[in-house]
This record gives sequence, C-alpha cells and structure tokens, in this order.
Amino acid sequence: MGIVVEERRSELPGGFCYVRIDFQDGKIRVFDNNCKSVNCCYYAGIEKIEERHVCLEEAPRTRKKSKKMLPL
Repeated sequence: MGIVVEERRSELPGGFCYVRIDFQDGKIRVFDNNCKSVNCCYYAGIEKIEERHVCLEEAPRTRKKSKKMLPL
C-alpha cells in the first residue's frame, strides 16, 4: 500500500502516463503505462483505491424511521 505523490497524464489519448507512489516501506517507486516497460502499472498489479475521509461533524445524520401502525 502506498500514497500517490505525483501523477502525469498525456493530453493525447493513449499517450505516455506515469505515477509516483510512496510505499509504506519508505521507498518511492515510479510506474508507467508502457506495456514493454519493466515498471508497467498493469504488470506490477498497481490498482487505484480511493479512500474517503469523512469527519464525524460532516457526516450526515441518519434519522430513525418511526414505525407506523396500519389498520387491519
């Protein structure tokens, strides 16, 4: 697991792109989208996982639904 510290994308579709990731072991590694490269994201198994941080103050409050009695 690591944190993306830099990401570069080509403006052309299918152009060169790379990502620099700071891993938990303290090493920064660079991966690109070139399938012929040793550092290809696809072959290295790199996946983007978005982690959402929600403060308790900002979290929406859930209301308890009241149970309604229906006539028989």
